[in-house]
Amino acid sequence: MVTADGKEIKGVALNEDSFSVQMMDANEQVYFLEKDKLRSFRKSRESMMPKYNADVLSDKDLEDIVAYLVSVGAK
Repeated sequence: MVTADGKEIKGVALNEDSFSVQMMDANEQVYFLEKDKLRSFRKSRESMMPKYNADVLSDKDLEDIVAYLVSVGAK
């Protein structure tokens, strides 16, 4: 979304009604905005998580993370 003063905010909608939206950005900053005062408001189903890239995370590191998550979930 883009605010009236031109600030672009990307985040997750926490609450929304016909007139307002409450969003949280990646830094956990919460915004309460009135829709009629926004320049634009667009919803997307694209994740804010960065896409996996082998240059960023090796296969071994990925396997370690998955193994850790499985072990934590098993408790």
